[in-house]
Amino acid sequence: TDDQNEIQDAVDVNIDDAGGNFTATEVEGALTELAASNAANTTAISNILSPIVAGKIDATGTALSQFNITSVVPGGTGVYTVNFADLGSTNYVINTSVESNGTNDVIINVSAVTNTSFTVEIKEVIETPMPYQDSNFDNITIPTTEINPIDKNWSFTIFNF
Repeated sequence: TDDQNEIQDAVDVNIDDAGGNFTATEVEGALTELAASNAANTTAISNILSPIVAGKIDATGTALSQFNITSVVPGGTGVYTVNFADLGSTNYVINTSVESNGTNDVIINVSAVTNTSFTVEIKEVIETPMPYQDSNFDNITIPTTEINPIDKNWSFTIFNF
């Protein structure tokens, strides 16, 4: 038979691992090591990318769905404090979203971040036209902007890398 076209089992084929990535000297062993390494890496990555605290909160401060929340405390119109177990630092990432009211813009801000809680403030941006007469006595409209607290449904996730 022609040695170059011979069918061989992976255990019979040796590898030259110049990079020193495997302890195995044959292909089958290297593939087994690679599979085990990828399984460990996949677990580590999934642990990093899984939220450690999450929830959907309604306008009254009630958790509609939650993961690892100990309590939600309303603190006035548009203000909510979320409490949870100690994360060991304040270097976690908080992603937030707020439901639109379809008319005006709604913004959500995070403040008062601690190891065990954070506070959000939800506000509605209202623009109304105001008539004005300029120095040439031309009638123009100038928009005025109000930013007011509002109770809205909102959600969040916390990741701690």
